Amino acid sequence: MKNKTADILFCAALGLMLVICFAGLRRSHGFSFYENRSLAPRPAVTAAALWDGSFGEGLEDWLTDRAPWRETMLRCRTAVDLALRRPVVNDIVPRGDMLLAFNEYDRDSNTEKLEKNTLKRAKRTIRLARAVEGYGGQYLCAVLPNQGSYYADSYPSYLNDLSRFRETVLPLFRAQMEKGGVSYLDVGKVAESEGHPDIYSSRTDHHYSMQGALGTWEAIVAALRAEGVDISFDDAYTLKTVPNPYLGSRNRKLMGLRYNDEKLQAVVFDTPVAFERFNNGKQAEPTLYKQLRDSTSPVDYSFYMGGDIGEVVLKTHRPEKPTVLIYGESYVNALETFAFVSCDEFRSVDPRHYKDMTLAAYIKKYQPDIVIGLTDYTMLDQTTGAGDPFGETK
Repeated sequence: MKNKTADILFCAALGLMLVICFAGLRRSHGFSFYENRSLAPRPAVTAAALWDGSFGEGLEDWLTDRAPWRETMLRCRTAVDLALRRPVVNDIVPRGDMLLAFNEYDRDSNTEKLEKNTLKRAKRTIRLARAVEGYGGQYLCAVLPNQGSYYADSYPSYLNDLSRFRETVLPLFRAQMEKGGVSYLDVGKVAESEGHPDIYSSRTDHHYSMQGALGTWEAIVAALRAEGVDISFDDAYTLKTVPNPYLGSRNRKLMGLRYNDEKLQAVVFDTPVAFERFNNGKQAEPTLYKQLRDSTSPVDYSFYMGGDIGEVVLKTHRPEKPTVLIYGESYVNALETFAFVSCDEFRSVDPRHYKDMTLAAYIKKYQPDIVIGLTDYTMLDQTTGAGDPFGETK
């Protein structure tokens, strides 16, 4: 009788666990907000997948990503690791109120590969600059330090601060730009000449701050003017602080457990410039910042321009101003909220998301007066996205 009762209890417990598990699977979304990635898809049942074992591996990933209370468990584990003061938590290096990215030790160990890829990207950049010059446009290559490079001294000595990467890639890329006669701007050098202001980079996100974005555009305008280009920037503005807690990309990976007093900011011009906005060829609301529901909910970097979009066009209908195209990664987002006032037409392209044509074909089609390539140091050895303007990387 006792064995029968135990069997019944065991089956009931097993059934309850299955119900909970399947309920969790049904409720789970296809994207993990804090991990900023898509969850593993349901594996397809095919003869080939069953034979080579990939179905079992895919099923394990799918079930793991959709375990009940997965996010709660991840948050608890992260909280414990932070309380234990582990040097690296979820690939983040907590340093006081600063959160830095963990860099793999082999990221810059193969200098031969770094040099090869850097040279390939540099040659493509020179070809693109020649194409712009071919129709009478002006090209500028602008590079800037990412957060880890800007605060490299904050890394503990036993972790990789990518100093070898910068020592290998930066001089090589700069030398190639000079050899190819391409206008080149290192925004990091400009920041150093100004005393390396802490306000130029975020402490909890991999992007720059709004002050850093403003400093970058001012440096770009100055570099273009030094080349004889007629462009200016109206500095009659104020910075408005967004009261919401800022969920930077580093804190996001820590499940939002490491907020500090850092806030986002928005540029408000004394004399606003009217504009039309187009996203991926379709007219959109003429907004520059994401509309917030309240002043207490966390806000992230997608506050600027609504996040990463393949193509954004801002038209001010002032033909006396130049037409400008800036391409690169998400650093462009904050910059374009104010840089457009310098232009008749301001275009931004994120090659990671824009797939209608190659970057070179896009430039040939629209022939902007000024083309600016903007990227951070750690992308200079990458030969996809912005590093593949002619669509040559397979």
